[in-house]
Amino acid sequence: MSSMNEFTISFPKGAIRLELTLMLFIILFPVMFTVTGQETHVVMYVSFGLLALCLAGLPALHMITHKIRVNGHSIQVRKGLFRKFSIDVTQINRVDGEMANTEFGTLNTLIVRAGSRKFKVNFLMEVEKSQKKGASAMLAYLKENIDESKIHITTHNPMNLK
Repeated sequence: MSSMNEFTISFPKGAIRLELTLMLFIILFPVMFTVTGQETHVVMYVSFGLLALCLAGLPALHMITHKIRVNGHSIQVRKGLFRKFSIDVTQINRVDGEMANTEFGTLNTLIVRAGSRKFKVNFLMEVEKSQKKGASAMLAYLKENIDESKIHITTHNPMNLK
């Protein structure tokens, strides 16, 4: 995937590792009570297991399975385990985007709509095997391949940065 018309956007491995580490710490927390000889209850293990699943497991699963692959005029989107679809770039009706200039840099989020289907590219996602941000790469690709009137970008400057 060398050209601008062929790339894959996904969440960075570091963000996935962070979620899985958080899940591990939440799961291991009740073990501390068992090791120190404190009285433990099954309810505590179940509740911490559910907490780990909700706070870290499901977001990690979303990050692992969410990918957007661009190949020429075809865009394949995997939004979850069983939610895949493919669209042609000519089917795109509207692109809504938000750009926020913060002290941490520019944060872009794009929502691409094609008929009843839509997908989101947020500021955490990156182009695989590159340091380029996914929303910037997708916006450049869309500006190159669809009519400018379909792209609507809103700029926010919450910190009054110039």
